[in-house]
Amino acid sequence: MVDKWFHLLLKKPFSHVLIIVTLILVCYSNTFQAPFEFDGLNEIVDNITVHGLSNFFDSGSHPNRYVGFFTFALNYQFNGLNVTGYHVVFIGVGVESGNIGFDGQN
Repeated sequence: MVDKWFHLLLKKPFSHVLIIVTLILVCYSNTFQAPFEFDGLNEIVDNITVHGLSNFFDSGSHPNRYVGFFTFALNYQFNGLNVTGYHVVFIGVGVESGNIGFDGQN
């Protein structure tokens, strides 16, 4: 009975999305309080261009990574250098990428 119910559940697209979201959250759950490291130091902490939306729009020094730097500036505008907001956005991008990739396979 449980086996049949489980197989029926796995045939529903929503369950696939839920599995992707759950796996990503489990894998990245320990990063919410982790400090900035490696690229985070250079691209966020030391980069005045992404310290707020006004700095972002006044500066023209982000030609190759416009969307990425815009999300950094938006995060800084609302959270400053609180790492949790940056990780939540990163995880959200990962979840959506997984779902888009999954949808492309079906």
